[in-house]
Amino acid sequence: MLLLFFCVQAQEHIYPDFGIPSSDDFSMTSCSFDKNAEAVYLKKEAKVFPDDYKMVSIHRVRIKILKESGVEHANIRIPYYHANQFEFITDIKAVVINGSGITQKKSELSQKDIYRKKQTEYHSYVIFTLPEVHAGSIIEYSYTSIRQSYKSIDYWYFQDELPVVQSNFHFVVLPSAEFNYRVLKTSNYNCDVKNDNHEGSVSFTMKNLPGVPDEQYMDSRNDYLQRVELQLAMIQSRGFNDKFVSSWMEAAKELSDNEDFGRAIKGFSGAGDIVKTASLITDPLKKMSYIYYAVKERMDWNGYVGISASDRLKKAWENRKGTCPDINLILISILKDASIPAMPLLVSERGHGRVDKTQPYLNQFNKVIAYVDLGDRDFFLDATDDLDNVKLIPAGLLNTTGFLVDRKEPGFVQIGDDQYTERKIVSINGKLDTQGLLTGATNVLEYDYSRAMAKSMIKRDQDGYLNKYFIKPYKDNNIAIDSFKVDNLENDSLALAQKFQYKLLLKPNGDYMMLSLNLFSGNEKNPFVADERYTDINFGSKQSFTSYINYEISDGLTVESLPKNITLLMADKSIRFQRTIEVSNGGTRISALVKIDILKPTYNPGEYPTLKEFYKKMFAMIDEPVLIKVKK
Repeated sequence: MLLLFFCVQAQEHIYPDFGIPSSDDFSMTSCSFDKNAEAVYLKKEAKVFPDDYKMVSIHRVRIKILKESGVEHANIRIPYYHANQFEFITDIKAVVINGSGITQKKSELSQKDIYRKKQTEYHSYVIFTLPEVHAGSIIEYSYTSIRQSYKSIDYWYFQDELPVVQSNFHFVVLPSAEFNYRVLKTSNYNCDVKNDNHEGSVSFTMKNLPGVPDEQYMDSRNDYLQRVELQLAMIQSRGFNDKFVSSWMEAAKELSDNEDFGRAIKGFSGAGDIVKTASLITDPLKKMSYIYYAVKERMDWNGYVGISASDRLKKAWENRKGTCPDINLILISILKDASIPAMPLLVSERGHGRVDKTQPYLNQFNKVIAYVDLGDRDFFLDATDDLDNVKLIPAGLLNTTGFLVDRKEPGFVQIGDDQYTERKIVSINGKLDTQGLLTGATNVLEYDYSRAMAKSMIKRDQDGYLNKYFIKPYKDNNIAIDSFKVDNLENDSLALAQKFQYKLLLKPNGDYMMLSLNLFSGNEKNPFVADERYTDINFGSKQSFTSYINYEISDGLTVESLPKNITLLMADKSIRFQRTIEVSNGGTRISALVKIDILKPTYNPGEYPTLKEFYKKMFAMIDEPVLIKVKK
């Protein structure tokens, strides 16, 4: 109770202007440095200080809603790590301010409207929605996070999805501890850094930062945000010095000797039956695959991602359930026992963030997987992933960097796939009548990464998958899908086949109808229409999309005009679009081939203007219809 009382008092002392916006806040109707913003952070700040060896962080956020579309930012979710009572969130306050002067109205959040929702066995959210919010409202909330250790320091992100007028971060160093920090920012923004040797603190302030929105095919937004990264170098805890690694070699040695990592791999036993069966398999790839699927089938993942085992691996094995590191460290151990050259590889998934090889910070990684080098090919095995093909790389790791934990020769591994692609072939047959009704059958074949993604979605929610890819894009045409069938779902050596019957209604324009060549391809919408691009584009793998179209039109119709046969090639030859089309059988049969090949999986923001212009031309061609006329 004393700590809670202290936190309440600290909030009031640290943020005395809570709930008291300035006149500039009230008068703002748009963001001068981000004109299209639907809302803006007026203040985004935190102050971190020690309480014994605990870490107390007091946060305050003030947001101005500029447009009705920005009202969704009144839905607040605060994440925290609840396992073993490591962190708890307390003293939550929130207020909505509408109007100004004598018409000002404040609506405070009721404590009964604050909820806690468990996401996994380890992570939870505090959730609340602020009331009476509309364009012009100012919302403000504050809360206190208390963690049991000062070792868990988050990076501070000045920038966010929304533009930020001012962001402040104040960090008080734990006595008898040492830490390093670095500010990562672009040269056109200033960061004011102030050190207070008396208090043992450092403060950072940045202003007028535009928002970084969600973008198609982006990885982690955090890689592109102005931020300060903090890392403890040494902490003295109750008489013991706990030093943190200062080089990658040191990191590899420490992990190799760690009871929850290297020693856990060496000390695991209990899977002798799998090793015995595997010893009878002479082909290394088949042996590795057998072990991978055996572990995957036995172990149930509890949803936790990390790099260190949570408990004894034997206990997780006996319980048939564990964390991601539990399961993958077990996999590595069994592979080693079966004479497969497996090593632990620390990875940072695409959504987690890019790895900086110049900084030996282990918190850059969020997962450990098994890395196997069989000479002619490398394999990246994650027994908690939906992927059912050992030859493919988990999609979240494509075009990322991993750190190989080898005591003698640690190093970095670039994770990418030049062999397998995201490949889809769509075959469409249809017949069009004079009323504009198009009926027919479709066969979709998906290979490699396309197959893996489709299988995962179908197994999770087949109806949702069907609606997203084959119904929703054509709802304006009153589409009806019948006899949907999936073949080869569990046979990864064959294409995943989806077959169905369809009916859809074309909208006539006088005596004319426009017959699309772009049905069920997944390329219904151009992903690159924004004027600017902030983040890299990561397709994951090379891509290939092919559509074979065969239409028949009834005797009461005639082909008025056809799109031209054309090949469009990007300047660097990394993307190729091809279309061929012909009319036969006395003008009643239309046959077409449409093909897109993407040979380069990543593009940087500097390449975006060229890519955007190419996609604009390509999608104009993709959307070109066959013009059909109704005979008089």
